[in-house]
Amino acid sequence: MDINETILETISLTRSQMRQHGVLLKPNSKMISAHLGDRVQLQQVILNLIMNAIEAMSEISEGSRELLIGSRIDSPTA
Repeated sequence: MDINETILETISLTRSQMRQHGVLLKPNSKMISAHLGDRVQLQQVILNLIMNAIEAMSEISEGSRELLIGSRIDSPTA
């Protein structure tokens, strides 16, 4: 599964909501690519996170509404 492709597909489902609420999307340039996982479950998680962020930012009356989305590999801790 290509995580970035899954993220971008899910973002496309929420573009109208972002525009409606004045949220600017900023994709992270350090996104990772392939990983094992369930594509539909990952899309659902991403969709829920995006919709929660849009809802939370809709209450902001001043300043910009920017949503940063990306993926990365965390280094294992010792």
